[in-house]
Amino acid sequence: MLRHIAVVVSSALVIGCGQVRHQGLDSGWPDGPASDGQPADVRPADVRPADARADRADQAAPDTTAADIPAPDLPPACTDQQQNGAETDVDCGGGTCPACADGKTCKAGMDCASGICQSVSSAKLTCAAASCIDGVQNGSETDVDCGGAKCAGCPGGKKCKAGTDCQSGACVGKACSNMITFSDDFSTDKGWTTTHPTGIYRDTTNNWVAWSINQQETRVMSFQLPTLFTDFVLEYDFRYDSHTNNCAIHVGAASSPDPGSDAFFTGVEAVHYWFGGGCSAQAHAIWTNSQDSTGAYTSSHAGYVCSGSIGTNIIPISSGTWYRVKLERSGGQAVVSASVLGGAPVSPLGSTAISLGSIPPLRYIVIGRGSVSDWPTCSGLIDNIKLEATP
Repeated sequence: MLRHIAVVVSSALVIGCGQVRHQGLDSGWPDGPASDGQPADVRPADVRPADARADRADQAAPDTTAADIPAPDLPPACTDQQQNGAETDVDCGGGTCPACADGKTCKAGMDCASGICQSVSSAKLTCAAASCIDGVQNGSETDVDCGGAKCAGCPGGKKCKAGTDCQSGACVGKACSNMITFSDDFSTDKGWTTTHPTGIYRDTTNNWVAWSINQQETRVMSFQLPTLFTDFVLEYDFRYDSHTNNCAIHVGAASSPDPGSDAFFTGVEAVHYWFGGGCSAQAHAIWTNSQDSTGAYTSSHAGYVCSGSIGTNIIPISSGTWYRVKLERSGGQAVVSASVLGGAPVSPLGSTAISLGSIPPLRYIVIGRGSVSDWPTCSGLIDNIKLEATP
């Protein structure tokens, strides 16, 4: 009897399970075994048909629109054509917008493109144009109130971009040098001026200066330095080629590119001379010469005597030979020296040092000679000029 009851209960459970499975099929679940070998209707409790998930999502999502989302709190734009926010004028100043142009309202220098905010009335400050005396680095200045296109050159140690930004004309490592420096190998045109384009000029074929002196004419080639100078060292390569009788060319530093009536420059120069006409002691020589602001000149050359002596305090040189010549001025003294190019120094006949008179500040490198009532001519070459000078 008990056995029959157990069979009946078991059969009922099997039938009930079958009904559940049948309901699952009616709900759209696929028939057949699951991937793990279990019947397809055996699923985790949280897995529901797609329509059930959609119903749940619809019930959970709040009903919001774009109007319900608050706008972000953005700062006023610098292009809205209004003065707002921290701006000191329309769309400028205040530290958040571009600096203001000249004439615009400001509160401090930082509000202005020029860096200058100044009072125009008791109640108003405006941006002012940059100047070379405003105590601020602005405009094209490379340092405070100096350098750039409009202001004077900067002294040594101040910032620069090019030599033109400096009093010395020398910008080294983006800082102005205390020394004026200049060099020219004549491979490019650096702006020399000549009074006689065929008598003294830059030879663009050979990249040197070709000179031919006719002492009845003023023939001068000059270069203007960016500022005045006093002490200097001037070096250059020199060669004498041809001559007739007594003839000379001068190379040095001068206050003006115009030689005086006696053919000398006001300044300090090396005189390259050919002793000729009528003298048995014919020779080339170099000596030191100066002419002061009163027109008085001093020379190391003690004169020559046609009876066999060419004088003293000179440096004898030969025609057709290249020499490296050095002219130095330090304080009240000047001296010239020379060596064969690539060779030994030339021993002077005595001292070529001279004491200087009242020499005005210098500005030019000069090559040439003024006119005199004489007829001799001479010619030669000059190359590789270098100058270091103290402003």
